[in-house]
Amino acid sequence: MRRGTPGWLAIAAVLALAGCTSAAPHPAATPPIPLTHPHVLLSCPAVTATHLETDPADVAEVRRCTADFQDVQGVLNKVQYVRRLTSPPGPLLAAYAEADAPPLAAPDGRCPAETPDPLILWVVLASGDVRAARAPVDGCGQPLAAAVRAVGDAEFETVLVAREVASTLDEPVPGAGG
Repeated sequence: MRRGTPGWLAIAAVLALAGCTSAAPHPAATPPIPLTHPHVLLSCPAVTATHLETDPADVAEVRRCTADFQDVQGVLNKVQYVRRLTSPPGPLLAAYAEADAPPLAAPDGRCPAETPDPLILWVVLASGDVRAARAPVDGCGQPLAAAVRAVGDAEFETVLVAREVASTLDEPVPGAGG
């Protein structure tokens, strides 16, 4: 053993006890309201979103697919949207390429209780492959402010709106808040 190793071990132990070590990596992400309509899934396949690790030169198209619930005459409808990026992709892809912050080992209530929207983008590569990318996150798993701004500043056009009857309003629907 080299001289000084016990000192480094002591420092590592103190840091670990203080919660200064990284926890497990940030988990992959899924949309807050699952996309289920077959036409939407053609544009935004049901694949788990991970951190963006794609060369921007390989990107042919960027899509943002979301869903919400709407009451239509007492019937709850799940409305799903496919939007295509129309503004230059550079700023958005640069924001999504930022590194995740290390997860907090012991957040101790410092993190918001609600689960954030992971701001998933579906990135179509020149090869035709489609990858789902979540926004980079802070130590609590919240999207980084730069990614939130980049999505807000990006221009998208709606290319598909699909509706499915989710339920009557008398029945609770998972993810619909009721």
